[in-house]
Amino acid sequence: MKLSKWEDLGKQVYVGQTIVGIRYMTVEEAGGFYNRPPVLLLSNGLEIVPLQDDEANNGGALGQMFTHPETGERFCASVLPVASMHSEAEISSVERDKREDHYIRCVVEECNRERK
Repeated sequence: MKLSKWEDLGKQVYVGQTIVGIRYMTVEEAGGFYNRPPVLLLSNGLEIVPLQDDEANNGGALGQMFTHPETGERFCASVLPVASMHSEAEISSVERDKREDHYIRCVVEECNRERK
């Protein structure tokens, strides 16, 4: 299927929907995955899950496009990391160290700029 057909399908299914909740996939739902991805809950009842690839071999982090405030350069950064399969309360140790305040601050600043 051509990319434009996938875009058309995505528009039919997702455009106009509202994100009404965010949660992490449970260990049971993640089954054979090595990690637990975030799940976006939509107003039409659908749940969006970022995946590693088209074959759903693993869950993926959720990223966001940002614009660098000084250079105008566009870049993508992980916003919602994957969670550990070993604990309901932890994200993967590699992601945990680099996340926290810096990314949260960037997301909030970018969202505030976009709304103006």
